[in-house]
Amino acid sequence: MLPQIFPLSTVCYINNRQLAEYVAGLPISLIFLEFDTIGYYSQTYMTVLLALNRANVFLFKNKLPIFGNKSVYYSISFVWIWSLGLVALKKGFGIHKNFNNEYFYMFDRNYYPNSEWAKFWQGTFMAVVIFTAVSIIPLLYMLIFLKMLFDAKFKHRTVFTQQVTLIGTVSNKVNLSSSVVKVTVNSKKNTFSPEIIVLIQSLILSVSSCLEPILFNCIPLITSQFGQHAAFTASMIQNLILILLLTPPSWVFFLFNDVVKSEFKKIRKNGVC
Repeated sequence: MLPQIFPLSTVCYINNRQLAEYVAGLPISLIFLEFDTIGYYSQTYMTVLLALNRANVFLFKNKLPIFGNKSVYYSISFVWIWSLGLVALKKGFGIHKNFNNEYFYMFDRNYYPNSEWAKFWQGTFMAVVIFTAVSIIPLLYMLIFLKMLFDAKFKHRTVFTQQVTLIGTVSNKVNLSSSVVKVTVNSKKNTFSPEIIVLIQSLILSVSSCLEPILFNCIPLITSQFGQHAAFTASMIQNLILILLLTPPSWVFFLFNDVVKSEFKKIRKNGVC
């Protein structure tokens, strides 16, 4: 989202469209556009790995060896290599990001080269890759939710079975009450377990990654319904909404995830991960 801040801030505070178009065409703005691509790819595929990690915890009980403590660095390395590789191939095909000065949109879809490979890469391959990724994420979380719902019902049936079995004598009734209390207390503790907290954080980040491609595809469709000046204003407002909507979720991990905070403390202390 950073590349949009340059021209948007110019428009908002200086109210000079020509100056905004000039700033949008500066090399620094175009460089930030490419950084935005790398950031988007890395966030999307890291979110897929987070969803797979949560599936490993809640569906497979940590039986998948690819998500061990040491393998997290391999996962991060894979995401960066994959993201940088995609950007390099896109640049190799001659596909570059630029600002659409007519509607003031951060990416002009008519800027694709006439190469068939470029059209296939950007129009077919990347569309399949991105939308496959954002389809896997909600599917995994849906399976996790169903698994948790099934486990909750099974635990409830287990407690009910204990109640039916234990009722008989006064001493058994006392044991029953203490047993039920223990189960209730444990269930409250498990509700706020670290795994549940990370699941919620991952889910928040996943919503951002799933909404981003949908919103980016909707902006040109919405702005094309307005006249030139109205479309310019509408696109500017939509881009600002994108910044406000999609930027905060990624900071959830930086501010509230214990593992990430501990890693940053190590980096500040030792200078390395």
